[in-house]
Amino acid sequence: GFDGFAYAEFEEAFDVPGAELVEIKADKHIQVTYTVQPDDPTLDPVTWKIDIIRSPSTDHFDDMSTDDMSVTMFADHSQLGTSLDRALDNRPDGGQTSTDFFWVDACKSKVFASRLSQTYPMAHFVFTKESEYFRDMPVSFERGLVALANGYNYDEMRRLVAAGTTWQGKNYIFPD
Repeated sequence: GFDGFAYAEFEEAFDVPGAELVEIKADKHIQVTYTVQPDDPTLDPVTWKIDIIRSPSTDHFDDMSTDDMSVTMFADHSQLGTSLDRALDNRPDGGQTSTDFFWVDACKSKVFASRLSQTYPMAHFVFTKESEYFRDMPVSFERGLVALANGYNYDEMRRLVAAGTTWQGKNYIFPD
């Protein structure tokens, strides 16, 4: 999102062991390589290649129709249903079988739940129930990546994300 990038604390959220941050201000985006060593030593490390893009564009769902992206986060104002409307209207065909994990991190993003679930029935969405602070968005996303690398179920993921956020740990609606 546009404001989500401007005010969120992505640099602080990814100032953790295993993360390499490269900020590219001219292009208005940040690149992060984040390697997570799972708690279980028998699991291989997972390296996330993250592009954090400041954009008011309508291409948020382009990667849902490809195998290029497995986790996406939308972090911006929800405007109670209007911020993703154009992106849904402009989505490419072919995403109905996507199993991507999509973090819809905006105030009351639950307003998108029925439309997104119908549009992408195989995808995994995380929504927010109520207001969301910009400082919690990147922290919840980083915690979500750690949970995914560990193969956590949704209960374990919920606990890890709640422990990492500063305001309202029960604000997230997971796919279960």
